[in-house]
Amino acid sequence: MAHLRPHHDLATHDVTNQPPPFEGVNLFESDTALKDAVTKNRGGQHKTALTKFGKQCGSEEAIDWARHANKNPPQLKSFDRY
Repeated sequence: MAHLRPHHDLATHDVTNQPPPFEGVNLFESDTALKDAVTKNRGGQHKTALTKFGKQCGSEEAIDWARHANKNPPQLKSFDRY
């Protein structure tokens, strides 16, 4: 399984081709197509709320929640044999 945060400082060589962690990104502000669609469909009054929501969704905390959710998939606990 690949590491979430790969090691950059190795004794044998320097790793320079790794992108930075995808955290601290405002997912609304960084999505030009979504912003244009909101504007085109007269959703301008919601831009403040969408900007706040986009910041929360791209936060380090939300990314950590997603990682934990993917590690622990839902499990069925049936209460009846049918």
